[in-house]
Amino acid sequence: MQQWQPVSADSLLIEHVGDCYAVYSGATGDTHLLDALPVEVLKFLVDTAPCSGSEIAALIADVMDEPADAWVAQVSEVLERLRAIQLVERVAH
Repeated sequence: MQQWQPVSADSLLIEHVGDCYAVYSGATGDTHLLDALPVEVLKFLVDTAPCSGSEIAALIADVMDEPADAWVAQVSEVLERLRAIQLVERVAH
């Protein structure tokens, strides 16, 4: 099972701005505007990493009172997008 973690959890700043969130990464010096779901995934990783996409999907499903299977694909896509902008990384086994 693939595990994920923030690239640098202690250098992330997250601020709510209107309908989205500004996320600053001290590791890259970049600021990104993100929707709520990617930010919730990122916050979960900051608090509990390393963890799998399935574990994150289960947490979201519990909050939303829906089956975890409904969230697995969406969480996987979010993790890949967060990886592309260097906010998260896969954990080597």
